[in-house]
Amino acid sequence: MKTATKIILSVGGAFVFLIFLAIAAFVIWVDSDEEYKKDFKAAQIEGREFGLKTDNNGCIKEGLSQAKNTPPFTDINKRAVKRAFVEECLKASRPVNDFCEGVPSALDVNEMEWRKAQCRKAAMDEIESGCLSIFDKKREYCIFDKK
Repeated sequence: MKTATKIILSVGGAFVFLIFLAIAAFVIWVDSDEEYKKDFKAAQIEGREFGLKTDNNGCIKEGLSQAKNTPPFTDINKRAVKRAFVEECLKASRPVNDFCEGVPSALDVNEMEWRKAQCRKAAMDEIESGCLSIFDKKREYCIFDKK
């Protein structure tokens, strides 16, 4: 094997190892955060309870209201908590006939453009709010969980 090939393989292997290490550290960090776990569980319960009193659209509306105060790149845990609320709310809420109309399929490569367009329709900035994750939950619900 040529020296250049050995160097490229070594650097590539080290890079993959560092990525794996970073992911493992992140998972350990999130898993050890007791406050996050408590907030996540509370959001799931709150989402289920809220969902029993509303329809699918009400869950998205409430999720967007909560997301206005959750910038997407500042606190990953807070964003995950908001997503948990919306996920459980959608599962418990009354279905709306055309709720999933226009939602991209699981294999649609333009799903990010759809989420950005939904944020614009809701008059929310996709960078300054957590609206992208709310519409991501809507998409997941429509693909995997719709009643």
